[in-house]
Amino acid sequence: MQQTAPFKLEDGILLEESGTVLPWGAELNALLEIEGGRQSRWEEVSWLSKKVLGGMLANVKYIVRRKEFDVTPIYDSAEDLERAYEKTVEHLTEAVGPPHKVHEDRSNFVKDLVYPVSTWQWDNIRITCRTYEGDGALVIPFCELCITKLK
Repeated sequence: MQQTAPFKLEDGILLEESGTVLPWGAELNALLEIEGGRQSRWEEVSWLSKKVLGGMLANVKYIVRRKEFDVTPIYDSAEDLERAYEKTVEHLTEAVGPPHKVHEDRSNFVKDLVYPVSTWQWDNIRITCRTYEGDGALVIPFCELCITKLK
């Protein structure tokens, strides 16, 4: 297993079109000055429509209090949106190899419904891809890609 995380993740998230790195542990005000960052919620900064993780078009959010990046892949078609988890895992598998661990996560809303969870982990970085259920007026599953620095 590869010990060094790909895509310069040890340093942060690489915005591939500009070569800018969104660094781990940066303060809110510093993040807001990096390449169009905007405050999306208290202690959260977002960058919209950026290529990351080997060419994946996504919205990127850094959550300061959790020191974690959430990446929401952007897909063009309704069919691709329905298959967001599978398409995201396919992309990452092509880029870095198969997940190091796959397990199931139970739905919070639908009895007996389970979703797969795929995890890649290196010495210091973990990428988790799963289906997350939004709990608004309707239960809408969507792909959640979380990148965490472990040390």
